Amino acid sequence: MLIVLPGALPSSPVSASLAARLPSIAPTLVAWMAQSRREIRPFDIRRNGCTPYEGWLLEQAGYAAQPGQPLGAALGPWRLSQALSALPENPPADRPVWLVDLVHLALGSEGASLLPPSALDPGREESAALFDAIHPLLEGDGIEAHMLTPQTWQIQVPKAWNCQHLGTPDMLAGQRMDILCPPRQLPQPWRRLLNEIQMTWHEHPVNLARAERGQTALNSLWLYGGTRYQAGNTPPQSVPTLLEDLLPAYTQGDWNTWIGQLEQLDHRLAPLSQELDAAPGQPLTLILTGSDRIVTLNRPARHGWRRWLPKPKHDWITWWSLPA
Repeated sequence: MLIVLPGALPSSPVSASLAARLPSIAPTLVAWMAQSRREIRPFDIRRNGCTPYEGWLLEQAGYAAQPGQPLGAALGPWRLSQALSALPENPPADRPVWLVDLVHLALGSEGASLLPPSALDPGREESAALFDAIHPLLEGDGIEAHMLTPQTWQIQVPKAWNCQHLGTPDMLAGQRMDILCPPRQLPQPWRRLLNEIQMTWHEHPVNLARAERGQTALNSLWLYGGTRYQAGNTPPQSVPTLLEDLLPAYTQGDWNTWIGQLEQLDHRLAPLSQELDAAPGQPLTLILTGSDRIVTLNRPARHGWRRWLPKPKHDWITWWSLPA
């Protein structure tokens, strides 16, 4: 059994305070962590251009970093394939797949930052109205675009613009843009277009209505992807169970909500634990991700007389609350 828990590794210093509460909040998860051998893999988001969870998903799907591009650039074709349920029979091998997400670019005393996409939740009608408002701008620059989901559009930018993948929206959320993605790294034509889009959307009825409802404005686009379809992508050897319950609160740094979600998630894990205990020949692999690492936990199968031995106990706190 392979279970993936993105957002299960809070960064220091919050992890130190949460660790003391974990045994009462999530006894099943803590028991699994204590019974498993661990493998910790550091993950450099700046080098990879994506979050550890996104990187794991891409690797599972058979994607690898291409020459001159970070691994995260493959999120373009991967997300397109997810939206279409399958890759086209004859994908255009010479055309990179670019995506844009509807985002909120916040300006603060320390510079600009992106809000987590999970905090925005645009509706399909909102997305369509915003698209219609900027369609003449896109068309004027020879840009093709269409909606994949309310938050994500597929887009084709002119090759001469020389756009580069600078990071995914989730990777950049809450980070200082001037450090991870200085404005000078964006091609001048794309910066000009973004300025025009931001002015068009500033007083748009969609954002005025969102403000009345207390929702955050959708005031910009973030471009990412740029990798071509890669031949020979292999399906994973085992189908993982992706439990993304913790991810929105984790990305938004909302730890009170995170604790509540973890408690509910642990209730869902308890029956799986009973199932595994009833079938001791079945191993368990857990994948936990945070902001800078991927932890693989392997709880071995217990065959024959070994099933009656006490279960091993490992000190999970020493690695779970490592600093970011």
